[in-house]
Amino acid sequence: TRQLENIVTWKTPTTQTEQRIIQLTNMFNIRKVGIDCGSGSLGTSIYDHLLQHPTTKRKVIPMNNRKMALDREGKETQRIFKEDMYENLLSMMEHDELLLLNDENIITSLRSVQQEIVHEKGRQSRTRVFSNPHSESHIAEGLTRAAWLAKKEKSKRFFIDYI
Repeated sequence: TRQLENIVTWKTPTTQTEQRIIQLTNMFNIRKVGIDCGSGSLGTSIYDHLLQHPTTKRKVIPMNNRKMALDREGKETQRIFKEDMYENLLSMMEHDELLLLNDENIITSLRSVQQEIVHEKGRQSRTRVFSNPHSESHIAEGLTRAAWLAKKEKSKRFFIDYI
């Protein structure tokens, strides 16, 4: 899987973002469009509008950093999907399954991401993925979603818009 483009926009109205996604979907004949649809995310409204558009309604996939899962006893627990996406991105890069553009902004964004193991007495250890400063991680966040879709959908052409 090869990254074709890295487009970053700031303070863009959602209507322009929606039109840009539709334009790029047509231009690159994209089969899946991953949208960050977390709680309180601006991507939720864009996702809703793209579901109404004939070009993207069957292509758009909501992607949330949190997901509900069942534990061994069958109880619902909340796990952090973000950690799974970062592990997948790292694995794909280590195994040369993902070729990224040689772009300073991409490198800076990936370098801003940190991972730590949190140990709390009486609780299971957990992984925490974060960026400091958070404003530098937007490209890395988009790449995690792109890599997840590429692996899951086995698609060679996709577009990730991280808002």
